Amino acid sequence: MKMNKMLVTLSLALPLATVTPAITDVTASAAQNSHKVTHHKESEKSFALDKVDNYKKAKTYKLKTKDIKIYQALFMADQPVVSFSHAKTVKVNDKKVRVDKKIVVKESKAKLAKILKDKKSYKAAKNVEYLHVEKIGWIKASEVK
Repeated sequence: MKMNKMLVTLSLALPLATVTPAITDVTASAAQNSHKVTHHKESEKSFALDKVDNYKKAKTYKLKTKDIKIYQALFMADQPVVSFSHAKTVKVNDKKVRVDKKIVVKESKAKLAKILKDKKSYKAAKNVEYLHVEKIGWIKASEVK
């Protein structure tokens, strides 16, 4: 009877003992891969988020030039912070673009943590607008007329 209990326990524990190292290797490599993806680029800048406007109906803007710089935006969930990284320069066929979102960020030479904590430096920071162009990405509002 004791031998049967020991064999049953061993037969149940043996697959777990052999599978566990393989699982930890997979999760370790996945963690390394995700770290490579989330690594901050040198061209990435973070700003304090001031205002967000979502348009119910997309507005049409006219671009100053056909070559525009498109930015990729990452929004933090726990703080009013947005990070922009220069994705690419795109040549647009039509100078008219449809914008569905507008955000205003605070830009300053002071560090981001200081801007978020100190009201005086928050008010002193310059407002910069970014527009979200449908199917393209984020552009600076200074690129439109």
